[in-house]
Amino acid sequence: MNVRRRTIIYYLLAGFLLIQTGCVRSCSWQGFNRSPQSLKKPLIVPNYSEITVQRVVRQDLVPGALKSPSIGLKDKISIKYQEWIYSPKEKDNQGPIISENLDPLIITVGSGELLKEVEKGLVGMKVGGKRRFIIPSSLAYGESGSLLKSIPAKAIIMVDVEVLSTLKR
Repeated sequence: MNVRRRTIIYYLLAGFLLIQTGCVRSCSWQGFNRSPQSLKKPLIVPNYSEITVQRVVRQDLVPGALKSPSIGLKDKISIKYQEWIYSPKEKDNQGPIISENLDPLIITVGSGELLKEVEKGLVGMKVGGKRRFIIPSSLAYGESGSLLKSIPAKAIIMVDVEVLSTLKR
């Protein structure tokens, strides 16, 4: 179970226990006497018009096995990946998560199964390698974003990819 789910379950359980014991109604601590409107925190969406990324930024996090062959176009590989909205104010610049595949995913490099810029960046990686991509909106989901994946307009995308293995062509 991931950390977010555990945290949500913990708060739901704590709230349930507070309601059941009557502490919420009878407690004199000031924190419980605030109105629900003051407790609501507005959703802060980064202003992407202030952030500019002109080209794809690639950063090797782990170089990979020295003796393994480099990945080329049309190679079948097994990968894990995570995709976030880039947010410079968050820890590690990781804003809301868009998608993640922590189970091995088998793809053919260059076949269009991932973002085009990510597939280009896989070329030259080695097994065990991990690479981060920061992709400008013009090369990712464009000016309008994606309603299907809840991606805002002009969003800069950050993707981490780890190559698990290469398979026969």
